[in-house]
Amino acid sequence: MKSTILSLFLTIMLSTSLCHASSFSFDFMSDLHFWEDRWPEEALALSSAQILKEGPGDFLVLGGDYDNFPECEKALERLLLKPARAEGKPYPCVVLVGNHDPAGTANQPQANPTRNADQPNIAHIIERNKSLPFNLKHGPASRSIRQDYQPDGAKWTTFSFDYQNCHFIVLDVYPVKMLTVDDALIDWVEQDLQATTQPMVFVFCHQPLKFFHGVEALDETPQPISLAGGDMPRGDCERLWKAIKADSRVVAFVCGHTHLYGIVQDGNLWQVCADREWTASRMFIKFFVDGEHATARVFWWQEATGKYQPVDLILR
Repeated sequence: MKSTILSLFLTIMLSTSLCHASSFSFDFMSDLHFWEDRWPEEALALSSAQILKEGPGDFLVLGGDYDNFPECEKALERLLLKPARAEGKPYPCVVLVGNHDPAGTANQPQANPTRNADQPNIAHIIERNKSLPFNLKHGPASRSIRQDYQPDGAKWTTFSFDYQNCHFIVLDVYPVKMLTVDDALIDWVEQDLQATTQPMVFVFCHQPLKFFHGVEALDETPQPISLAGGDMPRGDCERLWKAIKADSRVVAFVCGHTHLYGIVQDGNLWQVCADREWTASRMFIKFFVDGEHATARVFWWQEATGKYQPVDLILR
């Protein structure tokens, strides 16, 4: 009888521990665009204040397009990361690369020389990711073709890691050739998915893989993203999507870039594209994982009310 009671007690304790271990949240924002005075800081200040009010997640993912990452990083530290740490949240920051981050790609450098004088974005992004407390599994270093990635920087911008019951994959489609999904990247994703034993997976990339209609505001008529304007990367996007979709554990492919919010559901797999955090949109998304369930809470800034409007999206 005592043995049965002890066994039952241990089972309850283990179940409680597992339940607690698989309940967490993380935050995502993209397209902060620190190429213009005043606007980026004003938008980030509002988003940061709301994240601190809601309670920071276990970590933050930045979806790329900073234009001037050193300036962006300083503001992020001051407005969000340092205050979060002061509240006892370590709040590590995972940094993706966007199409305006490699050398020579930033917006209007001539008009904003003090903010955008060929800033070494990739070097700073690599150093930030090197400081992550996770056990990173690096992507193929052979993809470090562009000068600002050499000698082996691409392995710090494409990587994966585990956190609690989830596996996270971070992709960079710029180190080989701008806006390109190449075979080495797809092969690595397939191998990485085969190797992980985690029951849930999230994939992040700056640009979407699937075409969609999106909006900048809740009451807008959806508009198509621009294929001619490069809203989707070149290369074999369909093969990469199929590789991700083939693994039923993948919950969502999370991206930015288009400056539109839009979702695509393809079977069990979601593509969630965030609108820009920059200027009037000021969007960020909180992802909640609770056991085998996942929800995305999209925070929309409403200019008319001066408040954020949360909208929930049930993913699993």
